[in-house]
Amino acid sequence: MASSEGGAVPTLAATITNVWNHPQEVLSELAEGIRDLGPLGVVYFGILYTVAEILAVPATPLTLSAGYLFGLTQGVAVVLIAATVAASVAFVVGKTVLRSWVEGILEENPRMAKLDAAIGKEGFQLLLLVRLSPIFPFALSNYVYGASSISFGSYFCATLLGFAPGTVAYVYTG
Repeated sequence: MASSEGGAVPTLAATITNVWNHPQEVLSELAEGIRDLGPLGVVYFGILYTVAEILAVPATPLTLSAGYLFGLTQGVAVVLIAATVAASVAFVVGKTVLRSWVEGILEENPRMAKLDAAIGKEGFQLLLLVRLSPIFPFALSNYVYGASSISFGSYFCATLLGFAPGTVAYVYTG
């Protein structure tokens, strides 16, 4: 039994390394396997997408795959739900784990404190503009916004609305 446990860690490490270094190839193979599952594949795809986003794996190949696998309507629905759930999880992690670190920075830097206060007051508008821009990396910014003073409600609504146009475009392309 000890030998099987000893082999599990290197196998898991190799799998994670392979996914991290070759996300498009691995995700493409997974997507085809999910397609073969029929309706249950949508659920598995949503879970895979959520986990990938939480781990900051590039989501574009998955989003394109959703269109190819499920069509526009179902693809957009599964991606929007999965991406918003992943963003919400990252937000909560940022709010609980990273916030005390950010508060220390704010105490030492009045300019940063003013920026954080502005995000707290105008967070919805600021985040919506960021979400509509393809320049900012979504996965990592989710943690950053969690560490800011934006409310969860503003974050959630701006994220869902901001994700929608790009999601429709990428799913349609797939």
